Amino acid sequence: GILRAEQVRRVVLVSVPVFNAEEREAFNGKGSQALPAEDGAHLLSEWQRQLQARGAGVTLEECTAALAERLQSGAAGAWGTGAAYTYAANERLPLLRQPTLILRPKDEFWEAGQRARHLVRGARLIDLAEHGSSVFAAAPDLIARHAREFLNAS
Repeated sequence: GILRAEQVRRVVLVSVPVFNAEEREAFNGKGSQALPAEDGAHLLSEWQRQLQARGAGVTLEECTAALAERLQSGAAGAWGTGAAYTYAANERLPLLRQPTLILRPKDEFWEAGQRARHLVRGARLIDLAEHGSSVFAAAPDLIARHAREFLNAS
């Protein structure tokens, strides 16, 4: 949207990571994935993270599959979250000039995502507090409906 403003008519963002320096520092100190431990404590830590962010409609079987996927990716599994924490959202988001919809599920970016509304001029924010990080799997119709209504608006 920022680099190709003439080609992008509208923008939809989900789980926007807008962190302050203190939050970035805390993340850099702990990382986003527990390091393997001889006693398997990392497995419980990752399982609890999955449960905490699961939201409505996500079964334990789906949590188990998500955990297995995260563990299978090894050290690379933390790359995406690390990129989110280091992205300069405070500087980049105000550059968006297109109408913007922000969908905010109750995931690990819940608090930080509230700040995005104030960074993007005229952004529309929809809280999806009943859904967590698995919102695309648990409620694809809801995401599609909100996106379609916003993208099809005149």
